[in-house]
Amino acid sequence: MQKVTLITGGTSGIGKAMSEALASEEYLVYATGRNIPTASDIKNLHYRYLDVRNNDSVIGAVKGITDQHGQIDILINNAGLGFAGPLEETPFEDIYNLFETNYFGTIRTTRHVIPFMRQKGSGLIVNISSIAGRVGLPFQSIYSSSKFAIESLTESLRIELKPFGINVCMIEPGDYNTNVNKNRGRAFSSNDSPYFKRLKGLFDLLEKNINGGSNPEKMGRLVIKIASARSPKLRYTSGRFFERITPAAKSILPDRLFEWILTRFYRL
Repeated sequence: MQKVTLITGGTSGIGKAMSEALASEEYLVYATGRNIPTASDIKNLHYRYLDVRNNDSVIGAVKGITDQHGQIDILINNAGLGFAGPLEETPFEDIYNLFETNYFGTIRTTRHVIPFMRQKGSGLIVNISSIAGRVGLPFQSIYSSSKFAIESLTESLRIELKPFGINVCMIEPGDYNTNVNKNRGRAFSSNDSPYFKRLKGLFDLLEKNINGGSNPEKMGRLVIKIASARSPKLRYTSGRFFERITPAAKSILPDRLFEWILTRFYRL
């Protein structure tokens, strides 16, 4: 039987790449989001509206899929927002909205899918974290902290759900060449801001890193590997070489040296 797969944020960027890759491997994929195409020309790929910030929307999407197929075998929590800027100058509404999507959205969707996996006695939950979930990035404190939260959530659920035959893991991507920078929230500093000089050029650097990032198709190949694994690992770090080794470097280098490296990398 085809494995029924639900992917949040599955209509653009790495979510789109994962949706198309799994559909090409005969998984029955529901790619969800707030802005969805009217139809798919790819076999096994279907689009469905889902706003992870809204509990009724999540319930409706999960119910629609399970009413039709009786199950959800794979859940990929990919919906997420980026944000950059000084914490001091970030409106609290922006902080709240980011956590509503990145963290609470993951919790909402996971809570409503777990019962179907538990009743079946099997399932796979893949949470999309980030290298920023292992390393606190300067002027991305809100985004990093939301991904740190995903890390601990995944570690806990992995043990909590294992007795029910549900595997839980996460992918920690680096920069990928997608439209994420276009959609990234920003807190802009005025000329008289104490952060202005340090922020000068930061947004251009972030855009440069995204444009030079990995091909999203790489994430598609990785998620196929995870979905077909009998016992997935807890973490899969993905991206360019220096991104993949960054968490390991943080664990072995003295804090001051690692902070110096980050400061130089971001030209701060």
